This record gives sequence, C-alpha cells and structure tokens, in this order.
Amino acid sequence: MKTSVLRWVFPLLGLFVVGPAVGWLASGLRASDGSPHFSLLTSVSPARALGTFALAFALAAGLGSAAARLVSRNTGLFSAGMVLAWASWPTGSIEGIIRRTQSVEPLRSLVFEGPIVGLLSLVTAGVIIGAARARASAGGSDARGALARLRDPQTLFGIAAGVPVAGVVAWFIAQEPSKGQSIAAGALAALAAAAVARLAFAESHALAAFVAVAVLTAAGPLAASAAYGSDAALLRAAYADVLLPLARPLPIDWMAGAFLGTPIGLSWASSMVQKKPEG
Repeated sequence: MKTSVLRWVFPLLGLFVVGPAVGWLASGLRASDGSPHFSLLTSVSPARALGTFALAFALAAGLGSAAARLVSRNTGLFSAGMVLAWASWPTGSIEGIIRRTQSVEPLRSLVFEGPIVGLLSLVTAGVIIGAARARASAGGSDARGALARLRDPQTLFGIAAGVPVAGVVAWFIAQEPSKGQSIAAGALAALAAAAVARLAFAESHALAAFVAVAVLTAAGPLAASAAYGSDAALLRAAYADVLLPLARPLPIDWMAGAFLGTPIGLSWASSMVQKKPEG
C-alpha cells in the first residue's frame, strides 16, 4: 500500500513542487536581447545557464534517487523527467533562436551543447539507476557501476539499434516548433530506443536509451547545418517553420523527454520478455 502511494507521490512532487522551482530559476535566463529564445550556450550568460541547468539536474537526481530507493527505478527516472521538463519549458525554440541571431551559428553552438546536457543526463540517470540497484541489494548507491555498464557489448549494440529508431520516431513527432512537441519527440524517441534495445539485446542497460537520445542532440543540428549550408537557406526554413524536424528539439528538450520516455519503454519491453534485474 505504501509503495503504491509513493508511486504517485514522487512524480507529483516533481510536477508540482520541485519542477516549478526549477522552472522559476530557468525563467530568469534570457538571450542577449532579453528575449526568451535561448539555450544553454546561446543565452546571455552561458556560465549562469550552466549553473542553473546543473542545479536542475542535481534536484532531479535527488528526487529521482529517493523515488528509486523507495519505489522503483522507473518511478525515479520518470520523476526526474517531470523536474527536467520544467527546466526545458522556459527555453526558446530553435526557430526563435535562429530568427534572433539571423545566422547558422546557433546550430553550431548546439553541437557542443548537446554533449554537455547529455553528460549531465547520463550522470543523473546513473545516480538514479544506482539508487535502484542499491535498494535491490540493500547496499549503497552504485552510480559508477551503472555508468560502467555502458562498455558492455550488449549495451553498445542496444545503443546502435536505438539511435536510428529514435531518430525516425522523433522525425515524425517534431513537426511543429512548439515546446510540448519537442519534449514529446524526445520522450517517444527514448521510449522507442529503450524498447528496441531491450527487446533486441536483453542484457542492454537502461542507459542505452539515454545515450541514443544524447547522440541525436548533436546529430540534429549537424544534419540541419549540412542540409541548409548557408544563413539565407536556414533563415528561409526558420521563418517558414519547415526546419528539419531533428533540429527542432533543444538538447534539454531531448533529454527531459528521455527521462519521461525511457521508463515507459523499459516497462513495455519487460512485459514482453522475461523480467531482468533493474539496471
């Protein structure tokens, strides 16, 4: 009974308590012209933005770890996703950022921003998964052990299978420049990547889906840069709202979605195969 109640309490805490606090902090960030169209590296103060995002991930890790210890890994990941969705919401759209800068430069910045946000996400997910494994073994949290599993062949194969599947799913979802649709693209991409990785490679680690989505945080801007080539072509696409779908979600959109979609994909895959230990 207690676990059933907590299964709802932690996501609701992320949605209505911790998340709004993170959203309030993120809403104080601005672009150089004072507009809300910014990302981590395109804000007026990247150092302040990095500090804000790092705090958001730390709070997400704290809430998610508590949920993982008291309920389950999937509840922990999903609760963290609720927090990170609030961190994502005040940031702008890539179309708005391109229109503000009138150049292809933001896409180049996102190529470097993606790995930063991806690394924060992997550490956060590793902490939460480590907390879940500690609950199962009645030991201490093993975040380092979770991250070390990324070298396992099954996990590497899972990542390789997850990247193209996640990319195709995100392509079909990110058809409009709205924040909700960008987060949904990341969530459904992660859901598909997690399910495919676990179904195809049963020993693939849960972090495989996060890595697959993290790859897209840089691949999307790179693909758009190659597709448009010049500032003029990119601006035409941005003003016409026909930008390449994979370039639409910002890195924080991708990774917030990954925390929401991965546990659903893992649960779905687990219902179709023999249950594996959490991790």
